[in-house]
Amino acid sequence: MPVDLTKTPVCTLLFTTLLLSACGQFTAKNKSSQNIENLLNTEDPQLADYATRIALETLKKGQMQQWNNPKTGHYGEVSIKETWYDKTSQQYCRLYQETIYINAQSQNFEDAACRNKRGAWVAKR
Repeated sequence: MPVDLTKTPVCTLLFTTLLLSACGQFTAKNKSSQNIENLLNTEDPQLADYATRIALETLKKGQMQQWNNPKTGHYGEVSIKETWYDKTSQQYCRLYQETIYINAQSQNFEDAACRNKRGAWVAKR
């Protein structure tokens, strides 16, 4: 079940586990003169990262977690593409896709994260 992120406090832990959006790891879906990551305000990466954590922890393949910043109208979604167990690292890993929408622009990226021995999801990139 999706979590309404506008009613959930953003934890500081999310900054140490997944700062994927803030790091600018985007792949452009459409070509535009201005990168969408330059349009993000300070709360957008926090909301996106929190949605990613929720998705990695709770969603099944094909399910989607959405986030929305009511102050800016920016929003996005994270969906789980695949889950597997990496025998070499002895970690569970998940492939996910994130799409961010700002005004009439959108960008998406795909990444994988694996759960480390401490239980935190760590991005492969």
